[in-house]
Order: sequence, then C-alpha cells, then structure tokens
Amino acid sequence: MSKNLFSFKKKSIGLKEVLFFFARLLRSFPAGTFFLFFCPLLLASSITFFHYFMGQFFDVLAQSPKGLLAETLKSPLLGLFGALLMELTAYRVAGYFISIQFLPYLRIKLIQQAFERALNKSYEEFQKRLSGEGAAQISDLGFCVPEVLEISLWHVFYPLFVLLMTLKTIGSAHGVFSLLTFLWSVCFISINILFSSYASKLGSGLSERNNRITGLLNNTFSNILVVRLFQGIKLELEHLQIFTKESLRAEQKLTWSYFLMYFGLSIVYFTVFAITFYFLIHCYKNDLISLGTLTVIIGLNEKLSHLLWGSAQSFKTLGKLFGRVRQSLESLQMASGLSLQHLPALQLKKCPKIVFENVCFGYEAESDVLSHLSLTIIAGEKVGIIGPSGSGKSTLMKLLLGLHTPKSGKIFIDGQDITQVNTESLHQIWDVIPQEPGLFSRSILENVRYGYPEASLEDVYTACRKAYIHDFIASLPKGYQTPAGEQGCFLSGGQKQRIAIARAFLKPSFILCIDEATSQLDAMTEQDIQLSLHELMKGKTTLVIAHRVATLELMDRLLVLDQGRIIEQGTHQELIKNQGYYYHILGQQEHGQQIIL
Repeated sequence: MSKNLFSFKKKSIGLKEVLFFFARLLRSFPAGTFFLFFCPLLLASSITFFHYFMGQFFDVLAQSPKGLLAETLKSPLLGLFGALLMELTAYRVAGYFISIQFLPYLRIKLIQQAFERALNKSYEEFQKRLSGEGAAQISDLGFCVPEVLEISLWHVFYPLFVLLMTLKTIGSAHGVFSLLTFLWSVCFISINILFSSYASKLGSGLSERNNRITGLLNNTFSNILVVRLFQGIKLELEHLQIFTKESLRAEQKLTWSYFLMYFGLSIVYFTVFAITFYFLIHCYKNDLISLGTLTVIIGLNEKLSHLLWGSAQSFKTLGKLFGRVRQSLESLQMASGLSLQHLPALQLKKCPKIVFENVCFGYEAESDVLSHLSLTIIAGEKVGIIGPSGSGKSTLMKLLLGLHTPKSGKIFIDGQDITQVNTESLHQIWDVIPQEPGLFSRSILENVRYGYPEASLEDVYTACRKAYIHDFIASLPKGYQTPAGEQGCFLSGGQKQRIAIARAFLKPSFILCIDEATSQLDAMTEQDIQLSLHELMKGKTTLVIAHRVATLELMDRLLVLDQGRIIEQGTHQELIKNQGYYYHILGQQEHGQQIIL
C-alpha cells in the first residue's frame, strides 16, 4: 500500500479528494480491484443472457408446434441454465475473492497505516483533539472504506454494467426502447450524482458531530472518578444532550435531502415507464416486436429499474460513509509526518552539548511562553529547572524533546539543529521520566520494556531493582506479567512512577530528562530513588524539573525561570548566597509552606 495514500495537495478534503483516495487505494491492490470489477461484469452478463434466452424461449414456445418443443426449446433452455450457472459462479467468486480475501485484508492494512500516520501527528494536534475522536476516525476508516467498496460492487458497478448491456440488447431489438431506457437511466443517475456531492458534505458534518459524541463519551469514562466524586452525572448528560441535538439536526438535514431526491426519482420513474409501456403495446399490436422481444424489454427494464432504485437507496448509506471517510482523511491530512523521515538522522556517539539560541515560543495566539531564551548546557552537565507555575519549565523541556517547534531561534544538540533531523532519531537519544508515567493497559514487563523492547529479562530485573520496584512486582501472583490496567489503574501513584524510572534505567541513552520524578514518593522511597537517580545521571547530559531540595542539590547548575526568561542561574549554594527568588522560595519551604516551584 502506498505510503502517500493519505497525502493531498489541499488541506480541505472534498468529494474529489475522497474519490482520488479511492482511486489511489485501488491501484495499490490490483488483484482485488480486478475482482471488484470482474464479478459485477460477470453477473451483469449472466442477467442479460438470462433475459435474452428467456425471450427466445417464449418466441419458440409461441411459434413451434407442440410436438417439436422438446427439440426447439433445447437451445434456449441450455442458454437459460448456462446464464443461471454464470450468475451463481459470479456470486461465489465475489464471496470468496472479495468478501473473504480482499476486503478483510484491506481493512487491516488501512487501520495499520492510518494508525501509523496518526502517531506521526504533531504533539500540538494531539492536544487539540480528544483522543476518542482520533480513535473513532481511524476505526471509521477501517470500517467505511471496505463498506463503500462492497456497496459500490453491488449498487454502482453492477447496475452500471447491467445498464450498458441492456442498452445493447434492447437496441438490437428496437432503437426506440433503447433510447427510452437510456434517457430515464441518465435522469436517474444524474439526480443521484448531483445529490451525492451535497450529501457528502452533509454526511461529513454528521460524522464530525458523531465523532464529538464518541470523544465526549471516552473523555467522561476516562474521568469517571471525577464525575462520581463531584456529582457530575447531570452535567455530563447536559453536555451529551447538546452534542446529540447537533447530531440530530445534521442527520435530519441529510435525510430530508434524500427524501427530496427520492421524490424527484419517483416522478421520472413513473413518467418514463408509462411512456415505455405505451410504445411496447403499440409496437406489439402492429407486429413490430415479437412476444419474446417484449418479454426481454420488460424483463431487463424491470431488473434495471430494481437495481437503480437499490442504488438510489444505497446512495444514502454511501453519502454517510463518504462523509465519515472524508472526516478521517481530513484528520489524517493534518498529520504532517512528525518523524520527517526524509531528514537525516541525528548523529551522536557521546554525551552531547545542548544550546538554545534566542528561542521564542508561544501557544497559538497567546503571548510567548519563552522569550528570547539563550542557554548552553555543556556535555554531561546536570541542570535543574525551577520556577513558578506557567514560567515555561515544561515548555522548555518539550521544545528540547522536539514536541514543539520554536517560533524563532534554534536548538542544537551537539551542533545539530533538531528541526533538521528526523524526530525518531532525536527521541532515540533520550531517557524521559515524566510527571505522569503514561502506562499502557499491558503487562508490567511490557511497560518497563517499552523504550527498549529487545532488553533481556535480567536487564529488566536489574533496572527494576535500581528503581526499588522489583520486590513489589515479584510478590504479585503473576509477577512481571501482571496487567498494569488502563493508565496503570491497578498501581499506586508511587508504583507507577517507579516503573517509569525503571523504564529509564533500562533504555540506553545520552540525555536524561526528568519532570518531578519523585513527586509521588514517600520520604523513605525518595531517599532510595535519589541515589538511583544519581547513578542514572552519570555520563549523561541531564535536565531536571524538580521541586524538592534533595533533587536540586544533585544538580551542577540551577536555572530559575519566570515569565519565559532565566532570571537566576548557578549552583544550589550560589543561589542561596545571592538571596534572590530561589533563596526566598527555599526559605518558605523550610518554614513548611506549600510552595510550587
């Protein structure tokens, strides 16, 4: 499957782009595409042959003496049974090669590639959208695309082939009926196509509103404890009611448009069939057509009208599906390819020097969180970052990790601009211990190994011992195979944080990033962890956001941030001597006041 499947020149996705996506997709699966067209063609041929031989059957029946029927009916009967066998074969071939082989495989490949594309979204994009919405859109793509192809097989390609063969068959009998069939079919199809573009937009709006509902539900369930503790059930139901009302209005608008379309089609259908039957009776009465030809024309027109009405009904479903596909493609289109694989990899063989050069950064329209920040961290230096809430501590860390891009200025690691290297190689050199450990609903072993899956069990045990979590894990009935639960819900805050620390011990790296790693630990455990962290920092350039003095004292240098600027820097002892912001906050901590650095 093409890696550029979800790439478009335009950011806004319309019906044209959705159709282009399907064309590109089908080119990636030539065998599946062949059967997608071959099966309806075979089926349409069988239907046409069946009615053709049925016409011959009635002509022979009307014209041959009864004594010769056994001989004269042999040819049309063989044709009828041959057409029936062809029809059954077409259905079985479609069932095996399309329904069993092609579409399930396509569904899996789409989900895999869409998931990979979504994971490469920028960090900002993940922050803007609810995770439930993104999951729903990937799921939608995997469900809707095969569904669109299957509906197209039976309700677009098949009727189209039947129409073409009907026109040829009827045209050879009488040109007037071929013209009438052509005219009413063109009217029927044109009305469908005209409504399709409009319905696709309405379907996209409906899909967007339904995805919001999914996002709201996921968000509520993931915060169910807060909902219960703060009596939020009524509030959540009110939010849901707002979203469902929007969805209801969107669905009614879409359904009303189809009601009008069906009304127009009914008028066309009734008028043309009345005219067709008038001409049929006239021609038969004047011996211009035989009974068999009349049977063929009526049979094929009836079959064609049945198929086209089915197509009209299916266009309602297709409109909704196209809308959902369009929403998913728009979401994936915004995934700009964070890993930037076309850029060179970061080259690093030793503990690096880090340089911030006049860096400015702000979130969208907000004022700069970091303003003209310049900073040099020498190789192997341990730097602590402190400051009041909103001073830019976490933002500085995220910029260095490549999660945000500076508005201006540059960041260098060992002389290499981090915006000019692919992000995957950038993240390979890091160990990160975040404030929120971010555990998966998998085994403890998988969570510890997450950054270094090829690590041996012995290495895992060693890392967990250093993080003072091995004895606890070993005491569990399933040991390291114990499920951590969603977001580590089966573990305490301290246990989750120690698993995150063990994960950092396990992964080989040159740079260590710590964001309040001991904030949820008790005093005794913190003392043990401080020794482990000191060991972990050896031979690495280290940045630490910390609030506790015990951690800050391990640092070679402390940076005090306020309103996006460095207002103080120096060692722990130097900053105490300066009696500035750091000294003031430290004094308040010693007097037992709860101060957030």
